[in-house]
Amino acid sequence: MVKAKSPILVKVSKGFKQLDIRARRGGFCELGLKRIPFNPKSDEQKKIRKRYGELVQKWNLLSEEEKENYNKQAEPLAISGWNLFLMQNWVIAVGLDLIAQKVLSENATDVVFDGLDINTHKIYLLVAKVLTNVTSDTDANLLVNEDLEPANYDCYIFGDTQGGLVITRENHARIISLTTNGECFCVAWVMLHPDGKVYVNDELYRHRESYYEWQKRIVVSRNTFDNVTKLTLRALVTDGFKAGSVFHLFGYKP
Repeated sequence: MVKAKSPILVKVSKGFKQLDIRARRGGFCELGLKRIPFNPKSDEQKKIRKRYGELVQKWNLLSEEEKENYNKQAEPLAISGWNLFLMQNWVIAVGLDLIAQKVLSENATDVVFDGLDINTHKIYLLVAKVLTNVTSDTDANLLVNEDLEPANYDCYIFGDTQGGLVITRENHARIISLTTNGECFCVAWVMLHPDGKVYVNDELYRHRESYYEWQKRIVVSRNTFDNVTKLTLRALVTDGFKAGSVFHLFGYKP
């Protein structure tokens, strides 16, 4: 067979070796340059590849029911359950130090992280997988230091409910939605602003009977602080956190 040789064909052929074709949701394909790290054998790259491999193994060990639960939670984000699982468990690879881990051995109203120093870790990240012990939908407050009065906080809520977009300001510090379906997730950043007020940036998804409700909540303390040494998660109902709930607190050094 005669092989055609042409400078143009050679150039095109070499060009395709530098391209990636990536599948996207909705049946679309994306064409782009191959993503090659500057130094693929650096310690940071090795750490990332190791973490990715660990998460693949953990995902494969989940039951089909657990995977389907992730898929349902991921629907409002238009991503797969695997991608949501990856997002929720990837934090170890982005420069975060694990400060504390709590696994409840019995039902509890409060989950307390003390002995903290936000001057060491400028930002805290709270990641919680909460098993709920409630008979009707309710919430949990995140309170700072010894300021345990929810009325001393403002909560700005941006949400997409079945009735449309809602923007409100309420007088509390509620960042976790405890739903009757038995399980919920919380991912919240805690920051001390130069003005002395504590800001909590949180997102939550609530699974209703026939739809998903999404909310973005920003809690701002009315009082000012020079440090954050204690964080208290307090359910609005007694023993609202069920045994088996898992809470991680990370610290980030920018």
